[in-house]
Amino acid sequence: MGWSVASHLIPTLFAAARFMFMVDPEGLVSHRSNACDQELAGWAEQLDAVPSGKDLATTIRALVASVYPLSLATWIPMIFAALGAISLLRKLHPHAQEDVDALLRATPNNVTTEKDLEITDLAESIRHLDDVTQALRDHPDVDPHILLKDQPKAREFLRNYEDWMSTYGARAPSEIDISRPRYRDAPQTIVAALLAALDRDPGEARARHRQLAGQALKAQERLIEHGGFLKTRLTARLARVGRLLIAAREQPKFYGVRCLALARERLLKEGQRLATDGQLQRLDDIWFLTLDELTQGTFTADLIKERSARFQRYTKLFPPRVMTSDGERVVVHHSDAGMPEGAIAGSSASAGVVEGPARIVRDPSSATLQDGDILVAPFTDPGWTPLFSQAAGLVMEVGGQMTHGSIVAREYGIPAVVCVPEATTRISEGQQIRVNGDLGYIEILEAP
Repeated sequence: MGWSVASHLIPTLFAAARFMFMVDPEGLVSHRSNACDQELAGWAEQLDAVPSGKDLATTIRALVASVYPLSLATWIPMIFAALGAISLLRKLHPHAQEDVDALLRATPNNVTTEKDLEITDLAESIRHLDDVTQALRDHPDVDPHILLKDQPKAREFLRNYEDWMSTYGARAPSEIDISRPRYRDAPQTIVAALLAALDRDPGEARARHRQLAGQALKAQERLIEHGGFLKTRLTARLARVGRLLIAAREQPKFYGVRCLALARERLLKEGQRLATDGQLQRLDDIWFLTLDELTQGTFTADLIKERSARFQRYTKLFPPRVMTSDGERVVVHHSDAGMPEGAIAGSSASAGVVEGPARIVRDPSSATLQDGDILVAPFTDPGWTPLFSQAAGLVMEVGGQMTHGSIVAREYGIPAVVCVPEATTRISEGQQIRVNGDLGYIEILEAP
């Protein structure tokens, strides 16, 4: 076991050191991302060619297993380099933590935030097409391809919309659950994001992104100005590496969920075949089967029924926040020292202080926010991020500095407090709250 760990860890650390001090980080994330796209195209061809049965199960397992070695070779060293650079910057500039934080705003090649910015670009392309926008407003639950297929003015929008789906359509809320519909399957969340963008000022999202990028570059300049020759050169290098490579943090999961989407698409075809043959009552019953059971047909209706009932029982359980290897549940509490009376303690994830009405969201597929709303959620992942462009602040029940919600909150420059136990029940819908992302707590200012 020790040899196995060393055989992976040591080369990864050496590669991270190269990225940190030797390799030019410019364009590195986008270049490696293109290589991943080609890898996925190859897997798609294999899945299309493989027949049903044991070979299909073997191919899907190999596809999913490809995520780990590719991430270890491609992305993990970059992530280590970026995190190491940011950590060293904090040590070099202990009195300029705000500037170090600002470096992580509007970073280039971040697939999670680019996804949302491109949604706003789609909205801008139809802002003046009243017939198109009204159709979307009147029928937000209908797939735009179906809704707008007979509108000549919508053709360019539909081409761009399909380009967006080809890149990001594999994403979804709770996207590592292969049974969850993807954006491509259920585009209502994206239509809601388009409509929300249309309700904002023209070009607001891109302008805000440019503003945050400008703030990051000014913060970088301020950091470089402080110190002698060696410190200045080291700061310049670390700031560049940290800013340009931190986007690698989003890539392993982006590749992984696209692998899952390919597998999901092929499994649904298999399920459709079994449903047509009468072996399945519902297409979604495939998610209660193992890969071998599905591809080889070794299952019964009673087995599916029993597992479905068990799943329904599990959905009502709440896992402990901390559990030891012995099964002991450890109760931990945030310190409330120095906080106002009645404040709800959490962990700071993105700096700043904001006040606004709380918007409790448990399912992003049916949620929209108004300007100034503070998003309060049990958790978030990249499938939630269309809501971030509308949120003034973020509160999450789980999460840490490097979870997706925290990273995207810093990207957007919105205050965030995470790891707030029972936030969605302790805070009520519409309550005026203050999110203190500097010190890590929330104050409830008034009743709804």
